[in-house]
Amino acid sequence: MDFFLFFVLQLFESSILKLETRWIAVSVLPILLSLIYSGKLKSFKGFGLELEVEPSKFNIEKKGEKLNYSTKENLKLPSDYFYINHTSFLRTNKQTELQKTTGLEGYKLYDIQVKIFSYYTGALEKIEYYLHSSYENPIRTSVDINNNFLLKELAYGEYVMSAKVFMKDIEFPFILERYITLWDSGPRI
Repeated sequence: MDFFLFFVLQLFESSILKLETRWIAVSVLPILLSLIYSGKLKSFKGFGLELEVEPSKFNIEKKGEKLNYSTKENLKLPSDYFYINHTSFLRTNKQTELQKTTGLEGYKLYDIQVKIFSYYTGALEKIEYYLHSSYENPIRTSVDINNNFLLKELAYGEYVMSAKVFMKDIEFPFILERYITLWDSGPRI
């Protein structure tokens, strides 16, 4: 196929063959980035460029279980059915104590709070939070319906948290993700 395309370009004296390599690389870059973003391409080496997408640290699907993002009737849930919210704050007066307790001396330790909200009362059953892999116990479960499945933890860096949402009336869990931003004094949730 490549040889045929090259032959046709030569036959019609295409101006593409006269372009410098860098301009071809510039024109291919948006296509390449969209392939990587869509997950169809995991790595690329060429034109002096090397890109690689690191897979998630956790496989939150259980063996043999396919995650379903819709109800049994294959109806999509409204986008506001449930969502993650979080806040963070820095307790400067507790830093020395927190650093000694965690063994993370030299790092600023932020309190983070994460909640799952739903506009549909009683729809959620339990939440499995998937924290960064650097945590000693990165998978946490909450059934605290009355407090919006509150998760309290310490963090010293930002990361993407995943949550597996189990609902009362839907067989398969849903996956939510949230970038955990660290603020010195974040909003109340």
